[in-house]
Amino acid sequence: MNTAFTFSVGLVPSQQELVDLYTSVGWSAYTDHPENLVPMCTGSLYLAVAREDATGRLAGLVRAVGDGVSTSYIQDLLINPDSQKYALGPPLTMGSGCFFVDNPHFLGQRGAGHPPVA
Repeated sequence: MNTAFTFSVGLVPSQQELVDLYTSVGWSAYTDHPENLVPMCTGSLYLAVAREDATGRLAGLVRAVGDGVSTSYIQDLLINPDSQKYALGPPLTMGSGCFFVDNPHFLGQRGAGHPPVA
Protein backbone atom coordinates (compact mmCIF):
# COMPACT_ATOMS: atom_id res chain seq x y z
CA MET A 1 0.00 0.00 0.00
CA ASN A 2 1.37 3.41 -0.99
CA THR A 3 1.06 6.24 1.49
CA ALA A 4 0.67 9.71 -0.02
CA PHE A 5 1.56 12.98 1.65
CA THR A 6 0.69 16.60 1.04
CA PHE A 7 3.33 19.26 1.70
CA SER A 8 2.49 22.84 2.57
CA VAL A 9 4.49 25.92 3.47
CA GLY A 10 3.51 28.46 6.08
CA LEU A 11 0.47 26.65 7.47
CA VAL A 12 0.94 26.35 11.23
CA PRO A 13 -0.45 23.16 12.77
CA SER A 14 -2.58 23.25 15.89
CA GLN A 15 -0.96 23.14 19.32
CA GLN A 16 -2.15 19.57 19.86
CA GLU A 17 -0.74 18.41 16.51
CA LEU A 18 2.61 19.96 17.40
CA VAL A 19 2.58 18.37 20.86
CA ASP A 20 1.83 14.98 19.25
CA LEU A 21 4.65 15.33 16.68
CA TYR A 22 7.29 16.59 19.13
CA THR A 23 6.27 13.88 21.61
CA SER A 24 6.57 11.19 18.92
CA VAL A 25 10.28 11.98 18.53
CA GLY A 26 10.92 12.46 22.26
CA TRP A 27 11.56 16.21 22.25
CA SER A 28 10.05 16.90 25.66
CA ALA A 29 11.87 20.22 26.11
CA TYR A 30 9.39 21.62 23.60
CA THR A 31 6.32 19.86 24.95
CA ASP A 32 7.02 20.95 28.54
CA HIS A 33 5.68 24.35 27.42
CA PRO A 34 3.07 23.56 24.75
CA GLU A 35 1.80 27.15 24.77
CA ASN A 36 5.05 28.15 23.02
CA LEU A 37 4.72 25.75 20.09
CA VAL A 38 2.36 27.72 17.84
CA PRO A 39 4.12 31.09 18.37
CA MET A 40 7.46 29.35 17.78
CA CYS A 41 6.26 28.08 14.42
CA THR A 42 4.54 31.34 13.51
CA GLY A 43 7.79 33.24 14.16
CA SER A 44 9.93 30.96 11.99
CA LEU A 45 11.38 32.31 8.74
CA TYR A 46 10.29 29.12 7.00
CA LEU A 47 7.86 26.43 8.05
CA ALA A 48 6.82 23.42 6.00
CA VAL A 49 4.72 20.46 7.05
CA ALA A 50 3.84 17.07 5.63
CA ARG A 51 0.44 15.52 6.21
CA GLU A 52 -0.67 12.00 5.47
CA ASP A 53 -3.35 12.26 2.80
CA ALA A 54 -5.52 9.41 4.07
CA THR A 55 -5.76 10.67 7.65
CA GLY A 56 -4.68 14.32 7.60
CA ARG A 57 -2.22 13.46 10.39
CA LEU A 58 0.82 15.71 10.76
CA ALA A 59 3.70 13.46 9.68
CA GLY A 60 6.60 15.90 9.58
CA LEU A 61 7.75 19.46 10.01
CA VAL A 62 10.76 21.62 9.26
CA ARG A 63 11.33 25.16 10.45
CA ALA A 64 14.17 27.53 9.70
CA VAL A 65 15.15 30.50 11.81
CA GLY A 66 17.57 33.35 11.20
CA ASP A 67 17.91 37.07 10.62
CA GLY A 68 16.08 37.13 7.29
CA VAL A 69 19.02 38.71 5.51
CA SER A 70 22.22 36.69 5.54
CA THR A 71 21.84 33.75 7.89
CA SER A 72 19.30 31.01 8.32
CA TYR A 73 19.45 27.50 9.62
CA ILE A 74 17.15 24.58 10.16
CA GLN A 75 16.19 24.64 13.83
CA ASP A 76 13.84 21.66 13.78
CA LEU A 77 13.32 18.79 11.39
CA LEU A 78 10.92 16.20 12.78
CA ILE A 79 9.40 13.17 11.13
CA ASN A 80 6.99 11.01 13.08
CA PRO A 81 8.68 7.60 13.52
CA ASP A 82 5.74 5.93 11.76
CA SER A 83 6.51 8.02 8.66
CA GLN A 84 10.31 7.98 8.66
CA LYS A 85 10.49 5.27 6.00
CA TYR A 86 8.91 7.60 3.41
CA ALA A 87 11.88 10.02 2.99
CA LEU A 88 9.91 13.15 3.91
CA GLY A 89 12.98 15.16 4.95
CA PRO A 90 14.25 16.21 1.51
CA PRO A 91 10.93 17.57 0.21
CA LEU A 92 10.33 19.38 3.51
CA THR A 93 13.71 21.13 3.43
CA MET A 94 13.88 21.98 -0.29
CA GLY A 95 12.33 25.42 0.03
CA SER A 96 14.07 26.44 3.24
CA GLY A 97 17.01 28.20 1.59
CA CYS A 98 19.33 26.27 3.92
CA PHE A 99 21.98 23.86 2.78
CA PHE A 100 24.77 21.74 4.20
CA VAL A 101 28.36 22.74 3.45
CA ASP A 102 31.44 20.54 3.91
CA ASN A 103 30.80 20.23 7.64
CA PRO A 104 27.50 18.35 8.04
CA HIS A 105 26.92 20.12 11.37
CA PHE A 106 26.98 23.60 9.81
CA LEU A 107 24.13 25.10 7.87
CA GLY A 108 24.32 28.26 5.84
CA GLN A 109 22.04 30.15 3.53
CA ARG A 110 22.55 30.01 -0.20
CA GLY A 111 23.12 33.42 -1.70
CA ALA A 112 25.79 35.70 -3.10
CA GLY A 113 29.22 34.18 -2.72
CA HIS A 114 27.93 30.66 -2.05
CA PRO A 115 28.37 27.99 -4.72
CA PRO A 116 25.31 26.07 -5.85
CA VAL A 117 24.67 22.87 -3.98
CA ALA A 118 25.15 19.79 -6.14
